Amino acid sequence: MTTLTGCVNFQTHNPIVNTQQLPTLNKVCVQENNAVDPSKEYLNIIVNRFTANKINTQVYAQQKPSDCKYTVTYEIENNKDTNTVISKAYLHLFDNGLQLHTAKYAMNDLFVFNKNKTAQEKLEPLVDELSKQ
Repeated sequence: MTTLTGCVNFQTHNPIVNTQQLPTLNKVCVQENNAVDPSKEYLNIIVNRFTANKINTQVYAQQKPSDCKYTVTYEIENNKDTNTVISKAYLHLFDNGLQLHTAKYAMNDLFVFNKNKTAQEKLEPLVDELSKQ
């Protein structure tokens, strides 16, 4: 009997509007998501990565600041068993309220050998995708 094992770990980048190229970002405003990130761990990773990519950031809680053309929101789902390992992550980029792009990380729990990557290792590539010039 042969046993078949595999690993499924993928990132997809799903443009919402028909854009061939993302805009050049000089500044983004990132909305806090206390429902999934009360410690602000994920927020800090996202903000620090934009900063490393030479993009100014401003964090806001609820009402988007009027001087923010580009905004980013995020959703994180943790593994049901451990509640600490990110199983899904979505970063949404908006231009004055119009969704331009979603960068997505998703992990299939079956046969995944690198599911214990850190939050930083999972989120930074998503920020990099939004930061491409």
